[in-house]
Amino acid sequence: LEALELVDVRLTDCDLSGATLAGAVMRRVVFERCRMSGIVANDIVATDVTWRDCRAEEAWLRSARLEHCDLLDCQLTGSDWYGARAERSRILRCSLDGSELSTAVLRDVALHGSSLAGVHGAHLRDVVIGSDQVVEVAVAVFAPRRIVIDDEPDRAGAHAADPP
Repeated sequence: LEALELVDVRLTDCDLSGATLAGAVMRRVVFERCRMSGIVANDIVATDVTWRDCRAEEAWLRSARLEHCDLLDCQLTGSDWYGARAERSRILRCSLDGSELSTAVLRDVALHGSSLAGVHGAHLRDVVIGSDQVVEVAVAVFAPRRIVIDDEPDRAGAHAADPP
């Protein structure tokens, strides 16, 4: 399904696991309760697209372009967003645990209720989070900068000698 173009389409309860949508263009599309595990969707361009209650573990979204999109209650564990760009969008109540976010640009993106445990390359900026996410997001942001949280000041020098 490479270079597929979808406009004004609703896909409900579809199984797209392992499908290749590389280079697809989507406008005003809704994916509802779709199974999309392992989908290859690099270089997609999505505008006004909603993914609701979808399972997209290990999804490959490298260099994807999302604008005015909603990802709601989705399972995105281990997804790859390397080089992706999401603008004026919402990723709400989704699991991004263990996902790759290196060089991803999230601009004016709400992440409320989303889990970010163990994400890689989280250079987050211009995002909005809920107060309940502060610690989890801080850990994701601190890890690549090797910032260690330790309440014992006597151990501070020991961390500097730790290997990268």
